[in-house]
Amino acid sequence: MIVDSMVTQHAKWLKTCVTELPWRKPIPSLNYLLTSTCRRNDHNGFSPQRPGFIDPLLTKQGSIFAHLLAADPNCLLSVADHCLRGRNYINLIVIDKQLHPVWLDIDAARHHCSLGATNWQWAGSENGRGGVVLSQVLS
Repeated sequence: MIVDSMVTQHAKWLKTCVTELPWRKPIPSLNYLLTSTCRRNDHNGFSPQRPGFIDPLLTKQGSIFAHLLAADPNCLLSVADHCLRGRNYINLIVIDKQLHPVWLDIDAARHHCSLGATNWQWAGSENGRGGVVLSQVLS
């Protein structure tokens, strides 16, 4: 809850700087890496991180928050590159510490991430309906 409060205070300060102080130079984004997820917490029992940290950030409205869910390691590289270059945002990157299959090459991953979400037909049913839509950025 302390981290939630700190992020909320930073968001208020950042929003004021961006909207009310146009003379202030952009600052590097605050990038928070959430590596402990509810779905994969089998390796160390209770985690020192709070997997529920995504909940309070998802409820925040505004143009300074980005929630990033990488579909594979190359998507994670694309997302991380985007976040580290960004200014005036609070980014939450949600990943876990497990090995994952690589579904996209780096160029396809960059394209996928730039769109926000794409429909992967090959990940759907045999009859071609119901392709899985994988989200990258939820604002």
